[in-house]
Amino acid sequence: MFYLLGMDCGSEAATIQKELGHIPGEINLWEEMSGMQFLKFMAKFRGMKDMGRCEEN
Repeated sequence: MFYLLGMDCGSEAATIQKELGHIPGEINLWEEMSGMQFLKFMAKFRGMKDMGRCEEN
């Protein structure tokens, strides 16, 4: 078994993903969409309310 953040990667994958987030290695962005626009789009899609980390430099 593998553990991350003290959670079982097999049975608690959804919870781990919520804590860490995930951006796939191969991102196919629309040409007119910036990386920041993509992050905001995905956050809205997932129902995230706190966008504070998106604004960090």
